[in-house]
Amino acid sequence: MKSEYSAPEKHARQMSETAVSDKVDFAHKPFSLGYRVLAFDAISLNDIKNISLMDRIDTKFIFPRQLLQRIIHQLSDFYNILEIKEERIFTYQNIYWDTPDYKFYHNHHNGKLNRYKVRYRRYRETRTTFLEVKFKTNKKRTIKERISVRGLHKRMLPSEHEFLMRRLPAEFHNLRPSLIGTYKRITFASKTSYERVTIDFDARFQNPASESIVHLKNLIIAEVKQSKALTSSRFLDIMRQYRLQPTSFSKYCIGCCMTVKESIKTNRFKMKLHGLNQIERKINKNGSNEPD
Repeated sequence: MKSEYSAPEKHARQMSETAVSDKVDFAHKPFSLGYRVLAFDAISLNDIKNISLMDRIDTKFIFPRQLLQRIIHQLSDFYNILEIKEERIFTYQNIYWDTPDYKFYHNHHNGKLNRYKVRYRRYRETRTTFLEVKFKTNKKRTIKERISVRGLHKRMLPSEHEFLMRRLPAEFHNLRPSLIGTYKRITFASKTSYERVTIDFDARFQNPASESIVHLKNLIIAEVKQSKALTSSRFLDIMRQYRLQPTSFSKYCIGCCMTVKESIKTNRFKMKLHGLNQIERKINKNGSNEPD
């Protein structure tokens, strides 16, 4: 019987299943990451939608997984944590789309200020999927628009294609799947300000035409999302405490650098890739990929 899923969709599901199979029984492991997140007051999905921040300023940080528990421990008095169906750590599945010559990727690589990104995103725990367009303006604001769709499609439906055509310049009208990415996410909402913080980890990337998967076991990607730059943020204070500097980081671009076999420019990201390799090597030295 012929599968109802396309190759990209099947790969995304396989990557998600692999990530789920690696899941630790957090409730029975004191001082694990899953144990730490239980210390937070919960916020529901409906409540956090009030601070969806579809038009925002993003500030990103990357650091090794060994710091994660210490940082999270310092947040519990200042942030609520998203909880859905008694879950606090969620799996995100993404299929990114680009032109055959990777124009979205190269615009980012070349430093173009007004740039786009297109992806299907599936939230595994809620079984909801969206087609999203992200636009990064020359004022460094991120504007996201999306529509609900039935799943990670084998091809774009006419209504989805029309949604994109109304938002993208003509040069981006010929798109195809370019990268599969999955990761786990924890989402925090500030108790005192219009601010969200996301913590992403256990990232896996795959080219849709390939079977091989790149797994970043030790990398943490933290992102502060605000309607405007705030002078007061507990998370930013903690980043300064650990001497962690804001950085430009695109999971899509890094995933492409690591998986795309075609000739794409990577010069702009070589230092970033070197830093990621250093972070990942810390796992081998420690002999474990579990947080401290």
